[in-house]
Amino acid sequence: MLDERDPIFRAALAPFEDARYRRQAIVAEIDREFDQRATDLAKANAERDKQSEQQLSDLTKMAGDRKSAQPEQQSGGWERKERRTMLSFGDDDQPSPPGSLPRPAPRPVPSPPQEAPALPASPAPERYLSFGAVEDDPPAPPASPQSAPRQAPRRAAPPPEDDDDDFSGHSWVR
Repeated sequence: MLDERDPIFRAALAPFEDARYRRQAIVAEIDREFDQRATDLAKANAERDKQSEQQLSDLTKMAGDRKSAQPEQQSGGWERKERRTMLSFGDDDQPSPPGSLPRPAPRPVPSPPQEAPALPASPAPERYLSFGAVEDDPPAPPASPQSAPRQAPRRAAPPPEDDDDDFSGHSWVR
């Protein structure tokens, strides 16, 4: 077994331990830089928020001053009257607003038709109710034992290629 106190073992591990310590130092430096950046950004954000709040309060104050300093504007000699509008999509139980047309009286609902008395069912001939073979039907003709084999239909030849690009009635390719 290897003993960690052995000088040969320590000499073999020395470069690896040095590399590990260097990496740890680099990571610690990156950590410090990151913390410094985060602190700087937090300060900058707090300062920007403070400036935004100040600008908002200034703008709100200026808008209030303008409204109080401005006289109400006249609308060219006439004013639009406010009307109350009510839209309806069917029969409502609400009364119609004053000045509107009266609603027409609802149509009377027709009474349901009375059922006719049932007629006694007369038996239909069995021939019309049956889907099977009937005695009056002639027997089916026997299938012909020798039927000609069907041939597949022939395909039409493809149309000849049209090499007449200039519509002169002559093919110049050949």
